[in-house]
Amino acid sequence: PSLENQHGGAIFNGNVGIGTTNPSTMLELYSTGAPVLSFNRNADVEASDIARIDFQAKDIVRTSIRTKCIGTGEDTTDLRFYTSNVGSMSQQMVIDKVGKDGIGTSEPSTELTMQKTNAGPVITLQREDTDDLAVGSSLGMISFSGNETDTMGAYAAAAYIEAQAVGDSWTATAN
Repeated sequence: PSLENQHGGAIFNGNVGIGTTNPSTMLELYSTGAPVLSFNRNADVEASDIARIDFQAKDIVRTSIRTKCIGTGEDTTDLRFYTSNVGSMSQQMVIDKVGKDGIGTSEPSTELTMQKTNAGPVITLQREDTDDLAVGSSLGMISFSGNETDTMGAYAAAAYIEAQAVGDSWTATAN
């Protein structure tokens, strides 16, 4: 790669490599040990983005991943994922400081909290190629279990919901 401009910022004509002499993409970071990329914001970050990666097309941010400070102190950050809808950024998912995941909410109250404000299903599970399933075959199952295991070492289901083939239709059973 050739250096075109050395004043006010570097402009490279070709691929740029850091830690490699033969980059295969526009920007390639290579390391055999330490983290490959680190963001460090040396400013007061209370209630603001610490770092963010924006994905753009034609100078418009389409999606964004952000580390956000949600209060004061060193342990009050979370990771948030945003998408754009008609030019407005909207948070879609969060992983909070203790590892709780929220989809459709910025404050998950359980390990996985899913929230929806409009009509329609919250979760859709779909299995491809169901044409060859015999009557009585399981389309799928959701199992609710604790930390107790059965004699085979698998977690014993305390309750389950299962969809089974019944002729040309499906039926759901619950335990």
